[in-house]
Amino acid sequence: MATKETKEDAKLNQIVSEMKVCDTAQSERLPKWQSWMKLYKNSRRDQDAIGDNLLYSIINTLLSSIQNDRMTVEFKGIEYGDTEAAENLNITATYDYDKMNKYDLDYNWNWNALFFGAGMCLMREFNTEEKIPVPDLFDPLTTYIDPRATTINGKGGARFFGRAIALTKREAEAMGFKNLDELDAGSRSQDLEEAQEARDEAFGVTYQKDDVEGENKTYHFMEWYTYYDNKRTFFVLNVEGTTIFKEQELKNQKFWPIVVRSISPIAGDFYGVSICDLVEDKQRGNANLKNIMLKAAEIDTYKRFMYDTNKIPEESDLDIVQGGGIAVDGPVGDAIRPVETQGIASSSQFMIDMMTGDAEKASATPEVKQGSQLGKVKSATEINSVNQGSDTRYGLIIKNIERSEKEFWRNWYLLYKSFFKKGLGNKYVRLSGAFDTEWRKITSDSLKMKFDPDITIVSKTESAAKNAQKVNALSFLISNNQEVDTREVSKEILMSSGMSTADVRRIVPPTVDELTAEEQNKKLSDNKDVAVKATDDHNVFIRINSKAADTPARNKKIQKHKEFITLNKTNPELVPGIPNPPLPEDETEFQPTAPIQQPGLATGQIEQ
Repeated sequence: MATKETKEDAKLNQIVSEMKVCDTAQSERLPKWQSWMKLYKNSRRDQDAIGDNLLYSIINTLLSSIQNDRMTVEFKGIEYGDTEAAENLNITATYDYDKMNKYDLDYNWNWNALFFGAGMCLMREFNTEEKIPVPDLFDPLTTYIDPRATTINGKGGARFFGRAIALTKREAEAMGFKNLDELDAGSRSQDLEEAQEARDEAFGVTYQKDDVEGENKTYHFMEWYTYYDNKRTFFVLNVEGTTIFKEQELKNQKFWPIVVRSISPIAGDFYGVSICDLVEDKQRGNANLKNIMLKAAEIDTYKRFMYDTNKIPEESDLDIVQGGGIAVDGPVGDAIRPVETQGIASSSQFMIDMMTGDAEKASATPEVKQGSQLGKVKSATEINSVNQGSDTRYGLIIKNIERSEKEFWRNWYLLYKSFFKKGLGNKYVRLSGAFDTEWRKITSDSLKMKFDPDITIVSKTESAAKNAQKVNALSFLISNNQEVDTREVSKEILMSSGMSTADVRRIVPPTVDELTAEEQNKKLSDNKDVAVKATDDHNVFIRINSKAADTPARNKKIQKHKEFITLNKTNPELVPGIPNPPLPEDETEFQPTAPIQQPGLATGQIEQ
């Protein structure tokens, strides 16, 4: 009689079957990737041969450009009242950029995307002590993806995926693993060891197996993500899939907490196109031709000679001849003369130039982008044309990276939303302005929003170009239009020049009307009427009151300000020059003394 399958057995059977399917697909990719790594470092070539660094040059050219073109993130509130929370998110994101070591994370993430075609970043953990998300990159050499997946989330998303990891027992205990008494020191991941061996071999280092004993001994685990009971669940198992050490339902059930970065995605292919796909064969071809040319150059330099044995009977007399002699029974001119060779064929250099050019075109990295002079002398117009064509294709790579960057910061926000609760305490972030440094207290309430914010990602290069155009346009406007709001335009110029909102507010402090309008927005958002005065700076009130929630009270007040502007233009004599008497503190609605179409506006107030 067959034994009844337990729930634990059902989980293990499902995960093991998924691991086997993924392992089959991964085993087909690994040999290719491992050969690429040897090609990239070029340290395992024959010592008497020369290698080619085309792959390294192109990847590092792109990597340098991408790293220099830092992405900036901006959170924007969707509803009125979320503006302050959005500003707090922007400040916290800027502060966390350094705390998360985002520059180093991006370097390795971008390298994975360029080299393998796709890089994966896990956004599941939140450090509750430092109150900060903890991003973690997957190693493509030890990552297992659902072979049917074309992406992680969305249509064609992964049903399951995972990775092999190595931890000490101490680290496993800190992460809340159970059943650690069942740890088997002999349970090792072959892929983990082969990945390290491949890296060591590619870098010219002898592989050393990790045989450390004691507290620092490492154990291999399989971290697995899959659906179980129709819920996205995270498991940690031994390599064989016989013991579960940790099981946890993911907080966010809408999507996997993984962000994939691709440089050239292809529909229906998870990894898309990598730089290695485009360049590998060209580098191998270049290296072969260069070694042929090297041999030809050696022969041409150390020539061999033919000599007449009748005139030079002793071969030892030719020891001074570097290339060696060839005995000939007959005349060879003046007793000895060099063997004629063809030299280095021009076709070899032509082929090297062609293959290098093909690789540069495919990856949008011409010589001028690599910091080298173009092979042939070009005019300024031709160089500019090459640059523009390269920038267009490079811009597509940046757009693909921007997409993953947006997903990264969405996951960053959701981790704060899930883990940064009142009981966790407050967080203090540093604001470094143009004049001084201040600290702002961030609480869980200060990041709360009615709806999840909109997220905008802009590359530094693109942003700088747009801001420069904006500054020029605004500077021209402020110089040639007397009716423009010079204060507001000046603030826009300062912010477009890279100055923070706090610094701009110090340099151009808000006027009384601006402060008053900001206070009024609270009442207007609650649909409470607010008085309009003839002496108000109506353009200022319209601009700031427009930021309040869309209520009848807000719209009515803005309309009255517009009527006053019209009246100032058409019948300025009807507008009194004295302020209204102040309203009582508890008065929220104003009762007019005269309709606006009548000249009796001595109080400076209009009908609500």
